[in-house]
Amino acid sequence: MNKHIYEEAKNRVKKKKKFRDNLSSFIVWGGAMLFINLFITRGYMWSLWVIFFWGLSVLKEAFDIYGLPGGNSEDWEEREIEKEMERIKRLGDGSERAVFEEDDLLEEKESVKPPSTKWNEDDLV
Repeated sequence: MNKHIYEEAKNRVKKKKKFRDNLSSFIVWGGAMLFINLFITRGYMWSLWVIFFWGLSVLKEAFDIYGLPGGNSEDWEEREIEKEMERIKRLGDGSERAVFEEDDLLEEKESVKPPSTKWNEDDLV
């Protein structure tokens, strides 16, 4: 099972790397074509056609790899839940960041004591 997950992750990373290479090529060569069109071949803006269609293919590749912005699919939701779970695991058990309901918050306010003025050596950076 771990080998399958590793292979899938490796393939996704390869796709992301290829996309970033294509995106950087699009930016560099699109800028070069625009420069050539504006300052050397002047007249008809042929470079805009190339940039437009090449940009569409880069955009399609981005959607294939990263999904639609704000992705509403269940797959996206599951990935985000997994990311949040991993983030919480890295932070610890999450007890430092407890979430209170309104009633719990009112009870908590009543039992809150003012902070002590003494410094603890562990508090200093």
